[in-house]
This record gives sequence, structure tokens and C-alpha cells, in this order.
Amino acid sequence: MDLHPLDESLLAVLEQAGAQGELTPGSLRTRLAKKMGGTAPPTVELQRRIHALWKEGRLTVEPPTPGRREIRLWPGKASSGATTPLPSRPCTEALLQICTQLASAYHDSRHSEAKEELARLLFNLGVVRSDPEGTSTDFKGRRHLCCSPVLPGDPVKVTESGWLLRNCPGDHILSKSRVVPA
Repeated sequence: MDLHPLDESLLAVLEQAGAQGELTPGSLRTRLAKKMGGTAPPTVELQRRIHALWKEGRLTVEPPTPGRREIRLWPGKASSGATTPLPSRPCTEALLQICTQLASAYHDSRHSEAKEELARLLFNLGVVRSDPEGTSTDFKGRRHLCCSPVLPGDPVKVTESGWLLRNCPGDHILSKSRVVPA
């Protein structure tokens, strides 16, 4: 996995901030500018790198609470040994229903631009990917969807991640990960 030039500095700044610190986009850019020798990365480029690292599972992001600008970012399981659980938020039936419909629309879409926008919208609602794409795992009917006949526990490979709404309270599977026999 090749790193973008900004990724190493971004992950280092997040390690230093720790999992408990809240970072606004401005304070994150300021810390990155210090780390990179005084040059602050453009906000759009920073947002793209955060989204790319989040999609790879190398970064954990908690969206801001309504009416606030603070975001919490920390290295994900792939880059550090532990992550901090997201704080509990009240969940409503309407939010669960909307997120389920958006996750279904994501899987049904054939256009990459539409999928990217739906992924951003789901991310902003606090929805995360359930299984990283390309990983091998054991088949679980509750979490996985396979077109070929497989039994629980059979080895499968994830071709498209599903979506999971966390801490609402508990985890809610919005859509299953698409898998093929391994």
C-alpha cells in the first residue's frame, strides 16, 4: 500500500494528539504545517486524504455533533494497536431507516461518482464500513451476502464492504458485505 506524501505527516500528528483530543480542521492544518516545515496543505487535499485513509481503515473518524465543528480523528486498527470506542449517541428509528436506505442506494448504484457522494453522506451520519474490502474472513450469514452457496464458517473474500451504524445504542447492520468464496 503506497502512502500519499501527506499521509505520513497526518498520521504522525494524529498519534501525537492522542485519541482523546478534538481537532478542528483549522487546528489540524496548523499542526500539519508545523510538522511539514511551515507549509499548510490545502483544505480540500486534507479532506481527500482523511477520506482515503478512512476508506482504507487506517484512520478512525468521528463526525462532529450537530451545531459543532470539532472532529475527532485517530489512527485506525491498521496503523496502531488500539482505537477508542465512539461515544454513545441517541439513535432514532428515522435515522436508522434513512441510513439503511442510503446504504442500499450505495450498493445499487453503478456510478462511481454517486457511490462516492453516498459514502460521504453515510460517513457524515456516523456510519462506518463493516468489513475492509479485499480481506479474507469466515462467512457469517448475518454480516455477509454471497451469490454462491456457502455455509457459515466457510472462507470468503470481501468484494464490497457493508455498512454499520455504531453506538445507536449498539451496532446496527445497515447492509451486508458482498463476498465471494475464497
